[in-house]
Amino acid sequence: TPAAPGGAPAAGAPTAHAPSAGALAPGVEPPVAGRTVEVWGGLSPGSSRWGRVLGITPGVQLALVAVRVARELGATGAARPHAWWYTLDVVPLARITPPWVSRGACSARPDAICLVPRAPGEDLSLLGAGVTGIGVSPLGIASVRRLSARTALTLGATGGALWTTRRVPTTRAARFNFTATLEAGLRVAATRRGALSLAYRHHHLSNARTGDENPAVASHLLTLGWVWTAGRRGAAPDLPAP
Repeated sequence: TPAAPGGAPAAGAPTAHAPSAGALAPGVEPPVAGRTVEVWGGLSPGSSRWGRVLGITPGVQLALVAVRVARELGATGAARPHAWWYTLDVVPLARITPPWVSRGACSARPDAICLVPRAPGEDLSLLGAGVTGIGVSPLGIASVRRLSARTALTLGATGGALWTTRRVPTTRAARFNFTATLEAGLRVAATRRGALSLAYRHHHLSNARTGDENPAVASHLLTLGWVWTAGRRGAAPDLPAP
């Protein structure tokens, strides 16, 4: 740069400016929200009787295989220790215990139903006589908090539906049921763009009185999955999240 006497830049000459704080280096794209894909599966060995709303049907096993697509909604903190994510789960395979045979209401209580006892030796296995279904949970939100450089805690909730080949969980219930989950899990980074996911999901299933009866099911799913992350452009990807 031409300089005037005394070392000052000549009038009208271009001057060099240092990059401002937070400016991107040449050729680096601005960061965008992270995106992840997860494949997970889980099994509930039984169901709880927690009342008419949460679940009253006993002895129901449930197995799910799902694919979750998630997109980051926003993060807080300079090191992004906490973020909110939108989640969408597609369930290409669900298996549930064969339905109880129901006699309908058996008392004045609106939540009371009479179930025929299972026959001795009846096949109740998910792989054998289990009922098959598919589902989707398009309403999902997750909170992800980084615990360390390799681990993160996840909390979330989802809402969706499940279609089955037979009425479940009883013969007077419905083939179309609504689902809702509350979940808590841990992500452990294993590779630059992959992580192992472990989670507990409280899974609710009911038909919202669209069937002849509405015996809700409260299941306890223990799930295992693998998460791939697209990270953020212009920076190393963050710890994989939901």
